[in-house]
Amino acid sequence: MYEQGRCAQVVKEMKRYNLSILGVSEMRWNTFGSLRIATGETILYSGNPNEDDQHGKGVGLILSRSAADSLLAWEPVSERVITAKFASKCQNMSIIQVYAPTNDATEEEKGVLLPPASNSIRSNTKKRCNRCHRRF
Repeated sequence: MYEQGRCAQVVKEMKRYNLSILGVSEMRWNTFGSLRIATGETILYSGNPNEDDQHGKGVGLILSRSAADSLLAWEPVSERVITAKFASKCQNMSIIQVYAPTNDATEEEKGVLLPPASNSIRSNTKKRCNRCHRRF
Protein backbone atom coordinates (compact mmCIF):
# COMPACT_ATOMS: atom_id res chain seq x y z
CA MET A 1 0.00 0.00 0.00
CA TYR A 2 3.07 2.24 0.09
CA GLU A 3 3.20 2.51 -3.71
CA GLN A 4 1.37 5.36 -5.40
CA GLY A 5 -2.15 4.37 -6.50
CA ARG A 6 -2.18 1.14 -4.47
CA CYS A 7 -4.67 2.49 -1.92
CA ALA A 8 -7.16 3.50 -4.62
CA GLN A 9 -6.81 0.06 -6.22
CA VAL A 10 -7.49 -1.75 -2.94
CA VAL A 11 -10.52 0.44 -2.17
CA LYS A 12 -11.89 -0.22 -5.67
CA GLU A 13 -11.61 -3.99 -5.08
CA MET A 14 -13.21 -3.58 -1.66
CA LYS A 15 -16.23 -1.90 -3.25
CA ARG A 16 -16.36 -4.51 -6.02
CA TYR A 17 -16.68 -7.29 -3.44
CA ASN A 18 -19.14 -5.19 -1.39
CA LEU A 19 -17.00 -5.29 1.78
CA SER A 20 -17.61 -2.93 4.69
CA ILE A 21 -14.40 -3.77 6.55
CA LEU A 22 -11.15 -4.96 5.01
CA GLY A 23 -8.13 -6.07 7.05
CA VAL A 24 -4.78 -5.37 5.40
CA SER A 25 -1.39 -6.91 6.17
CA GLU A 26 1.85 -5.38 4.90
CA MET A 27 0.43 -1.85 4.87
CA ARG A 28 4.01 -0.57 4.76
CA TRP A 29 2.96 2.72 6.38
CA ASN A 30 4.99 3.98 9.33
CA THR A 31 3.67 5.26 12.67
CA PHE A 32 -0.08 4.97 13.31
CA GLY A 33 -3.19 6.98 12.67
CA SER A 34 -6.44 7.27 10.81
CA LEU A 35 -7.36 9.15 7.69
CA ARG A 36 -10.40 9.63 5.52
CA ILE A 37 -9.72 9.36 1.80
CA ALA A 38 -11.47 11.27 -0.99
CA THR A 39 -13.93 8.45 -1.75
CA GLY A 40 -15.17 8.48 1.86
CA GLU A 41 -13.51 5.36 3.29
CA THR A 42 -11.56 5.55 6.54
CA ILE A 43 -8.17 3.90 6.93
CA LEU A 44 -6.87 2.91 10.37
CA TYR A 45 -3.20 1.89 10.33
CA SER A 46 -0.38 0.82 12.61
CA GLY A 47 3.20 0.48 11.40
CA ASN A 48 6.81 0.87 12.43
CA PRO A 49 7.12 3.34 15.32
CA ASN A 50 9.37 5.90 13.60
CA GLU A 51 8.60 7.76 10.39
CA ASP A 52 12.19 7.23 9.20
CA ASP A 53 12.06 3.41 9.60
CA GLN A 54 12.02 1.14 6.56
CA HIS A 55 8.52 0.87 5.11
CA GLY A 56 7.74 -2.76 5.89
CA LYS A 57 5.30 -4.71 7.98
CA GLY A 58 2.31 -2.74 9.20
CA VAL A 59 -1.38 -3.58 9.49
CA GLY A 60 -4.53 -1.68 8.79
CA LEU A 61 -8.28 -1.68 8.45
CA ILE A 62 -10.18 0.01 5.64
CA LEU A 63 -13.71 0.95 6.65
CA SER A 64 -16.67 1.90 4.49
CA ARG A 65 -18.63 5.00 5.52
CA SER A 66 -21.21 2.90 7.40
CA ALA A 67 -18.50 0.89 9.20
CA ALA A 68 -16.68 4.10 10.14
CA ASP A 69 -19.94 5.44 11.61
CA SER A 70 -20.19 2.27 13.76
CA LEU A 71 -16.59 2.52 15.00
CA LEU A 72 -16.49 2.84 18.78
CA ALA A 73 -12.75 2.58 19.41
CA TRP A 74 -9.53 1.32 17.89
CA GLU A 75 -6.01 0.63 19.12
CA PRO A 76 -2.72 0.37 17.24
CA VAL A 77 -1.22 -2.42 19.38
CA SER A 78 2.03 -2.86 17.39
CA GLU A 79 3.31 -2.84 13.82
CA ARG A 80 1.78 -6.32 13.48
CA VAL A 81 -1.50 -6.02 15.45
CA ILE A 82 -4.42 -3.57 15.32
CA THR A 83 -7.82 -3.85 17.01
CA ALA A 84 -11.13 -2.08 16.43
CA LYS A 85 -14.49 -2.25 18.19
CA PHE A 86 -17.76 -1.63 16.34
CA ALA A 87 -21.38 -1.21 17.40
CA SER A 88 -23.70 -3.79 15.84
CA LYS A 89 -27.35 -4.80 16.20
CA CYS A 90 -26.86 -7.47 18.82
CA GLN A 91 -23.75 -6.34 20.67
CA ASN A 92 -20.40 -4.71 20.08
CA MET A 93 -18.05 -6.56 17.73
CA SER A 94 -14.25 -6.55 17.89
CA ILE A 95 -11.92 -7.16 14.98
CA ILE A 96 -8.25 -8.01 15.45
CA GLN A 97 -6.03 -7.78 12.38
CA VAL A 98 -2.73 -9.63 12.77
CA TYR A 99 0.21 -9.81 10.37
CA ALA A 100 2.14 -12.91 11.43
CA PRO A 101 5.77 -13.46 10.46
CA THR A 102 6.47 -16.07 7.79
CA ASN A 103 8.53 -19.22 8.35
CA ASP A 104 11.58 -17.36 6.99
CA ALA A 105 11.50 -14.96 9.98
CA THR A 106 13.83 -15.44 12.93
CA GLU A 107 12.56 -17.03 16.13
CA GLU A 108 12.93 -13.63 17.84
CA GLU A 109 10.59 -11.99 15.30
CA LYS A 110 8.06 -14.80 15.76
CA GLY A 111 8.24 -14.48 19.56
CA VAL A 112 7.61 -10.73 19.50
CA LEU A 113 4.15 -11.20 17.94
CA LEU A 114 2.72 -13.55 20.55
CA PRO A 115 2.35 -11.26 23.62
CA PRO A 116 0.53 -8.35 21.89
CA ALA A 117 -1.71 -10.68 19.89
CA SER A 118 -2.56 -12.77 22.97
CA ASN A 119 -3.35 -9.68 25.04
CA SER A 120 -5.64 -8.34 22.30
CA ILE A 121 -7.50 -11.62 22.07
CA ARG A 122 -7.80 -11.91 25.85
CA SER A 123 -9.21 -8.39 26.19
CA ASN A 124 -11.84 -9.16 23.52
CA THR A 125 -13.22 -12.37 25.05
CA LYS A 126 -16.39 -14.10 23.89
CA LYS A 127 -19.65 -13.05 25.48
CA ARG A 128 -23.22 -14.20 25.04
CA CYS A 129 -25.74 -11.82 23.53
CA ASN A 130 -28.88 -11.90 25.68
CA ARG A 131 -31.12 -10.53 22.94
CA CYS A 132 -30.32 -13.07 20.22
CA HIS A 133 -28.78 -15.87 22.37
CA ARG A 134 -25.76 -16.39 20.13
CA ARG A 135 -22.10 -16.58 21.06
CA PHE A 136 -19.66 -14.16 19.50
